[in-house]
Amino acid sequence: MSQVPSLEAKGYIRSLYDFSFSSFVTRKVIKVLYVLITVVYSIGAVIAFISLLTRHSAADIVIAVIGVPLGYLIYLTIARISLEVLMVIFGIGEDVREMRDLAGRGAGGPGSPAAES
Repeated sequence: MSQVPSLEAKGYIRSLYDFSFSSFVTRKVIKVLYVLITVVYSIGAVIAFISLLTRHSAADIVIAVIGVPLGYLIYLTIARISLEVLMVIFGIGEDVREMRDLAGRGAGGPGSPAAES
């Protein structure tokens, strides 16, 4: 049984210099990107929380206690969903490529020599 070569078979650096775009960098860096987004959002939320609490007005304290955590969770959720959608799109692309490669090898898929006979 022959294995279809994975699109992630190349290393990160080799993928950066792959001008045919046969290997994708996105799946390799998406976890790091999510960590960076989480850190930046967390730092921003802490700064907003502290700055609102130091103003000592009732409205600012309510915003700090309710609005900042809620906003943080909403923005983090949107970032996570966006990255997951991106991962799904790249996963679909990889699956389509594997199906095309299998069909081209005569695995009985549409357009393959075995399917035409």
